[in-house]
Amino acid sequence: MRRLEMLASEDRSLEHVNQVVREELTTLREREELFHTMTDTAPVMIWRSGPDMRCDYFNKAWLDFTGRTMERELGNGWAKGVHPDDYQRCMTTYVNTFDAHKPFYREFRLLRYDGEYRWILDNGAPRFLSDGAFGGYIGSGVDITERKRALIIEHEQRILAEALRDTALALNGTLEHAEILDCIMAGVGRVVPHDVAEFMLIEAGVARMVRSHGYKQRGLATEVMAARYPVATTPILRQMIETGQPVIIADIKAYEGWINRIHAEWLHSYVGVPVRIKNETIGFINLISDRLGFYTQVHAEHLQIFAEQVGVAIRNARLYEHTQDLAALEERQRLARELHDAVSQTLFSSSIIAESLPCLWKQKPERVLSNLKQLQRLNQAALAEMRNLLMELRPATLLKVDIADLLRQLTQAITGRTRLAVSLKVEGQQDLPPDVQIALYRIAQEALNNAVRHAQATEVTVSLKLRPWKTVLLVKDNGCGFDPDIAPQTGMGLGIIRERANGVGAKFQIKSELGRGTEATVIWEREKGDKSNGAIETDSNHDR
Repeated sequence: MRRLEMLASEDRSLEHVNQVVREELTTLREREELFHTMTDTAPVMIWRSGPDMRCDYFNKAWLDFTGRTMERELGNGWAKGVHPDDYQRCMTTYVNTFDAHKPFYREFRLLRYDGEYRWILDNGAPRFLSDGAFGGYIGSGVDITERKRALIIEHEQRILAEALRDTALALNGTLEHAEILDCIMAGVGRVVPHDVAEFMLIEAGVARMVRSHGYKQRGLATEVMAARYPVATTPILRQMIETGQPVIIADIKAYEGWINRIHAEWLHSYVGVPVRIKNETIGFINLISDRLGFYTQVHAEHLQIFAEQVGVAIRNARLYEHTQDLAALEERQRLARELHDAVSQTLFSSSIIAESLPCLWKQKPERVLSNLKQLQRLNQAALAEMRNLLMELRPATLLKVDIADLLRQLTQAITGRTRLAVSLKVEGQQDLPPDVQIALYRIAQEALNNAVRHAQATEVTVSLKLRPWKTVLLVKDNGCGFDPDIAPQTGMGLGIIRERANGVGAKFQIKSELGRGTEATVIWEREKGDKSNGAIETDSNHDR
C-alpha cells in the first residue's frame, strides 16, 4: 500500500502502476495463504473477528472440534454451541473487553461434535490496522477439560483426605459406642455428598437404623428409626454381605429390590457400603440423593474407605467394652473374696460373741467385759474393712483422703481381721501426685498382705516419711524371712510391688534374712526443679 501511495505522488506510467498493483496483490495472496496454512495446521483453535464483533474466520481445529462448517460458525453462529450455564458470562466478558480494546481470557464449555461439552480456555487480543484503526480481535482456544477434571479430582482427594484425617482423629479420641456413631454421621457428609444418610447395625440377622440424617425435617425420623430389615430378605443388604462390595443404584424407582420407605418418593439414587470387621459384615452406610444417577464408582470407593475406618473404630470400641466387662467381673470376684475372707468372717465371729453374752452374764459375768472389748474390736475391724472395700469400689476416694488416713484405715483393718500387731508412724505432711499416692497405698496393702499370708509375723511396722523433696515408705515385719538370693524376685507379691514402684519412678528395696523378718522400702523423689507443693531442690541423698 505504501508503494502505491508513493507511485501516486510520482509521475509514473499506467503500465508501471499496474505492475506494482499486481505484485502487491500477489504478496497479499501469499500472506493470506501463509496465514491460513499456519492457522489450519496449528494444534489450537484459532478465530478472528472484525470491528463489529462478528467472527469472520475459524481455523480447521475449531471446525473439527465443533463439527460445523465455516458458514455456520461465522458471525455469532459459534455462540450457539456454548453451554447454557456459561453463555451469559462468556458473552459479557467478550463485550466488555471488545469495548476496552484489551486482551482477555475466558473459560466456558463448548459443545463438541460428539455431543459432549468440553471446557475451553479462550484467549483474545485486539488487532489494529495499518492506519491504527481498531480491526477486531484474534484469539485461540485450548481444550482444558482434562486439566479441569484433574483439578476437581485433586480437590476431591484433598477434601477426602482431610475428612478421613479429622474423622480418624475423632474416632481415635473415643472408645464410647455412641460417640463413634455420632462421629460417623458428622464425617460421612464430608466424604460423599447426599440428601439422606443412614447407618445400620446388624443384630441377630436384622438390620436396624442406629443413626440417620435428612429425615427429621421431613417428619420421617421416627418412622425410619423404628424400621427393621431382615438381611436375608432384603436384596440390597444381602448383596453387600455376600460380595463385600458397595452397591450403586442410579434409579431406585426402577430397582425391584429397593427397601420400601413410605412417603419418600423424593429419593432417586443410592450408594451403600458394608461396614466390616475382618470378614464379618456388622452394618451398612447408606447414602441417598434426590437426583437420578448421582452416585458414581468414585463415590462408592470414597465411602468404602470411610467405612473401613469406621469398622476399625467399632471393633476397638467393642474390644474395650469387652475388656471393661472382664475387668468389672474380676473386680467383683475379688471384692466378693475380700468380703468373704475378711468382713464376713469378722462379722460371724462378732455375732457368735454377741449371742454368747447373755449366757456369760448368767454363768460367768466376770468374762463379759473382756468379751465386750473383743466384740468392739471385731466391729471396728469390720468397719475398717468395709471402708477399704468402699474405697476399692470408688477409686477416686483414694485421692480425696490424705495418704496418712488411708494407711491408718488399712492398718486398722489388718489388725482387726488378723490380730496382727500393726503399728503406723507418719512423719511430715505433703501433698503427693495422684499416681504416687495410689501407688504407695497399693504397695503398703500388698506388703501387709504378704506379712499376713507368708511371713507368719506377729508384729508389723509401717513407716511413712513425707519430705518436700522425698517420700519414704517402709514396711517391716518380724516374720520368718527368706533368702533374697534364692527366692524369686517376683514371688510373694514382690513383682507387683516392683511394677507399681517403677510405674511412678520410685526405687524399691527388699531386705530379708531367714528367721529375722523382712523389710520393704519404697523411695520416691521429686524431680529437680519441681517446686510444686512446697518441694525444693536439694541433695537427693539427704534424709533417708
